[in-house]
Amino acid sequence: DSQIGNPDKALTYYKSQAQWSLETQYGIGYILFNKQSYKEAIGYFQKAIQMDNLELQNDARVRLADCLYATKSYGEALELYTRINRNNASAYVYLQRGLALKATGKRTQAIESFKLAEADQQYGRLSLFQLGLIYFESSQFETSIPAFSKVIEIGKKDDIHARALLNRGLAYKNTDEFRMAKTDFIAVLDDHISSDIALNAILGLQELQVHVEVDQFDEYLTSFRNAHPEEQSLEDIDLETAKRFYFNENFESAISTLNQFMKAYPNSIHANEVRYYLAESYFKVESL
Repeated sequence: DSQIGNPDKALTYYKSQAQWSLETQYGIGYILFNKQSYKEAIGYFQKAIQMDNLELQNDARVRLADCLYATKSYGEALELYTRINRNNASAYVYLQRGLALKATGKRTQAIESFKLAEADQQYGRLSLFQLGLIYFESSQFETSIPAFSKVIEIGKKDDIHARALLNRGLAYKNTDEFRMAKTDFIAVLDDHISSDIALNAILGLQELQVHVEVDQFDEYLTSFRNAHPEEQSLEDIDLETAKRFYFNENFESAISTLNQFMKAYPNSIHANEVRYYLAESYFKVESL
């Protein structure tokens, strides 16, 4: 039943049995695992690893390690992943072992583990992304770029693709490759405007305007607003947009956007600054 969409019914069936075989322990553990009840599943998998069926035994051991990782028992998970890979190496376990190593601060060993999985068709992409993250988080921005690029080149436009684009854009920005950064931020907004990381792309694009021209910025900002009508984090972007009109000596547009800002954010901590630029803009218009 758990395989046809009735995990609760299957769980009731398993638990109703007078005697629980090791296979039953395995079945209950798997249902709980799929329900993300990882802490509860641990005990069942601990018993299931005693099964005679080696294939199921190995799978139960991997799922036990996954549950330990999910409940932040990283040291225990790492020990188990390492033991599994000694006997039955797999790309998935190399990936998970890398995550456990990263979580315990062993970044060099984590890199080695991720590299062992990067050629795998199913898990290589995730391993490459994690490699990029480790380099990025260590401020090795130039080294992170090729790893993110390999993820992007695979072309599957999902959440990992979006995050690889964003992080590569930030890496380019941090290495002063501003045009490359602009391309990546725009790609995030073109393909992933509804994503929770779209705000980071908008902020990145806004900051780049100091270095490169971003003609489409206002259009992307409008698209972002439409996709995230509840977003309350745009105050600084709106202020910078209005100030940009002022510094570009487009004072009429500055007046319009500054007034809009005051209506949108009546209690803004930037109110005095906005009033100053508004007064200066009115003065400049009257002086023309």
